[in-house]
Formats: sequence, C-alpha cells, structure tokens
Amino acid sequence: MNALCTGMTDVINLGIGEPDFATPAEVTARALADARQGHIHYTASQGDPELILAIVTQLSEELARKRPLIHTDHPSRDGRINRRPAYPAGTGR
Repeated sequence: MNALCTGMTDVINLGIGEPDFATPAEVTARALADARQGHIHYTASQGDPELILAIVTQLSEELARKRPLIHTDHPSRDGRINRRPAYPAGTGR
C-alpha cells in the first residue's frame, strides 16, 4: 500500500489505524481531560448519545437555514396525531 501511495498528494494512510501526522494539541488535551474524568471505555455500538445529539442538532440547524422544514400531521397506530418534519415539494428530498 505504501508503494502505491508513493508520489500521490493529499493521501492519508489509515491502513493500520495510525495517521502520518501528529494529533492536534487541543485534541490530545481534551482526550486527556476526558480520561481523567473516567471516560476510558469504548462507547456503545450505537454511538455516544451526547455526540449523536450534538451532531443531529448542528446538522438540523444547518439544514433549516438552507431548506426550511414544514411539519405534517400523521396519525399514529394508537390514534394520536404526530407531527413529523417533511421537506417542501421541489427541494430534492
């Protein structure tokens, strides 16, 4: 693999899980602070709930700025009405 990448630009070899650049200091500092607080185990296979919420929130806000959502009412199986987001017609979603 290394021979294949020789001479190529903008290539990061992650073949053995080790990037060929140093970890930024702010990332190292945050990882150390988290470890000192006891966050030393793998996350659940579904992901870290706090991280997922932060990503969903940020992406939702970015998407809302680009393409506002409308809400539609959908009856649930138990008869209640649920409001679900829906994209306006013609927005490609």
